[in-house]
Amino acid sequence: MLFQHWRVVKTAPSGDILLPAAIIPYAPHDERATLLATLDDALAQAESLTSHKQVVVRQRERVSLYSSRAEWRSALEAAILVGPELAYFPVINAQGNILHYECPARLKLGGEWQTAGVFIPWITRFDMEPALDLAVIKRH
Repeated sequence: MLFQHWRVVKTAPSGDILLPAAIIPYAPHDERATLLATLDDALAQAESLTSHKQVVVRQRERVSLYSSRAEWRSALEAAILVGPELAYFPVINAQGNILHYECPARLKLGGEWQTAGVFIPWITRFDMEPALDLAVIKRH
C-alpha cells in the first residue's frame, strides 16, 4: 500500500497533532503518475474531513479524474465558468409535507456531471468555495 500521512509530534498541552492521511493499494506494474494522482485525490478528501483522526482509504476501483493539481484546478475553474447543475431532493416531515428542497450542485468534470463528493475536496483544497457558491446563486 502506498501511504501518505503526516504526523507531527510536538510537546503541546493537548498532545499529538494529527494531520490528514490517505492510503491506496498498489501493484508492482501500476503507473506512478496514476498512483500519485489517486493518492492525492484521497488526501484531498481526508483534508476536507472535520476530524483528522480518520484515514481515507481509496480502493483500486476509483481513480482520480485528473493526474495533477494543475489539471484539477483548470478543470474546476472551467466547470465553474460553465456553471453547475442543481439536483432537487424534497425534505419531508413526518406528516409527508415538503419542508424544503436540498439542491446539491453537480459540476461537469471529465465529460460527466459529477456529484459533490468528487469535487468538493478539491474545491476546498483550492479555496474555491466562494466561486462555486456564486456560480450556484447565478444559476438559480
